[in-house]
Amino acid sequence: MRIVQYHANDDIRLIDHPAPTAAAGEVVVALRACGICASDVLEWYMRPRAPLFPGHEVVGVVVDTGDGVEALSRGDRVWVHHHAPCGICSLCRRGASTNCPQFRATRLRPGGLAEYFAVPAPIVATSVHRLPDALLDAAATLIEPLACCVRSLRRAGFHPGADVLVVGAGVTGLLHVRLARAWGAERIEVVEVEPSRHAAALRSGADRAMTPGDADALALSVPTVIVTPASTGAISWALERVAPGGTLLQFGPTGPDETLPFQPYRVFFREVTLTSSYSAGVDDGTTALSIIARDPGFCDGLIDRVLPLEEAAEAFRLTATHRESLKMVLTAMAPA
Repeated sequence: MRIVQYHANDDIRLIDHPAPTAAAGEVVVALRACGICASDVLEWYMRPRAPLFPGHEVVGVVVDTGDGVEALSRGDRVWVHHHAPCGICSLCRRGASTNCPQFRATRLRPGGLAEYFAVPAPIVATSVHRLPDALLDAAATLIEPLACCVRSLRRAGFHPGADVLVVGAGVTGLLHVRLARAWGAERIEVVEVEPSRHAAALRSGADRAMTPGDADALALSVPTVIVTPASTGAISWALERVAPGGTLLQFGPTGPDETLPFQPYRVFFREVTLTSSYSAGVDDGTTALSIIARDPGFCDGLIDRVLPLEEAAEAFRLTATHRESLKMVLTAMAPA
C-alpha cells in the first residue's frame, strides 16, 4: 500500500509500505478521506520524531475484522477516533480521559494517511462509528476536530446564554463559533489578525469580528474566552479580555520553550480561571458525530481543498502556510 511519510513540512513523501492486518479485536480500514490537522504541521512537535506516519482525522471502509469483532462488518463506512481511554483509571474517573496512559498509547497503525490502517482493539471497542449515507466523506473528517471543540467548550464551563470570545478564525475557531451558536450562546465575538477571515466568522454565527488592535476588541470583557492559535502572544492578549470570574481556555499547544509572562495578582483578584483542552474523549466524539449527522451542512464552507493522496506534499504546504487555505482533506480510494 501507499502511505504518507513526514520528514518536515517541506519534505512529505508518499512511499510503499506493507499493509496492516487485523489482530484479535482489531479492524483494518481502507481510507476514504483524512483531514490535515494544524498539529500535523507543528514542526517543533513533528520533526524530532520524524520520520513518522501522520493522519488522524479519518473516514474509511472496514475491509477486515479480527477475531472477536462482532459490532462491525466488512463494508461498513466508519469514522474512527485515533485514541481510546481505558475508562477505569483515576484520570478517566475524574474526567481527564485524554491524559489516560492508554489514551496516549493507542493510535492508528501505521498512520491514518495510508491506503489501509489498522485500528487497535481499545478504539474498536469505543470509538469506531458507522456513518449515515447522507454524510459525505470529506465532511465526516471534521467530526474529530469538532469533538475537540466539544471538549473545549465543556472544559471552559460553557452554558446556554453565555457570552463567548473566540480568538482565531481558522477551522477550529469557526467550529467553536458554530458550536457555541448551536448550543445557545448569547453573544459571540471573534478576534482574528487576518481581516480576510472576518466574513467567515460572521457567516459561522459570530455577532462581530475584529482585529486585535481594534478599539472595540481592546475594550472587550468576556466571561468565556477560547484561544485557538498556538501562540503565547494570543494567550497574553486574550488574558486581558477575560471578565472577572471568567475562564480563558488554551486550545492550541505552544512550543515547549515558550513562556507566558503575566501578573498573577490580576488573575487572583479578578478570579480568572486558566485552563486548557487537549484532544477529545469518547463522549465528545459521540456528541460531534450526532451534531454533524443531524445537520450535514453544519460544516459547510470549512473545507476549501480536497486533494488525492498523491498531492499530500501540497496539502501539507498549504496547511503550514495557514493563509492560503482553511482546511485541507486528502482522499484515497484503495479497493475495499
